[in-house]
Amino acid sequence: MNKRKFSFWYSEKAHQRWKKTREMGMLKFILKYGILFFGIPMWLYLSGFEYFTERNRNLSFWNLLKIYSLFIPVGGIIYGFMTWHFSERRFKRHEAINT
Repeated sequence: MNKRKFSFWYSEKAHQRWKKTREMGMLKFILKYGILFFGIPMWLYLSGFEYFTERNRNLSFWNLLKIYSLFIPVGGIIYGFMTWHFSERRFKRHEAINT
């Protein structure tokens, strides 16, 4: 069977990095990359943006923080799950071709 070389958008380095990252498991990955590295910075950015621009005058800043606190973690979970799913699919596809 022909072995497929790595492409410019999925390098051998990325493949090896994902092989190590996937060992943490999906739940830990979602918590770390979805909530910690995506959700919290997004919450801080949007909260700061609203605080300094006051662009939405229909809701108070504190009500917006409550809304962000409810929906941004959900967005982080979705982001983490989607990232895990697509990375896993790409990894498994490359592994299957090269076995």
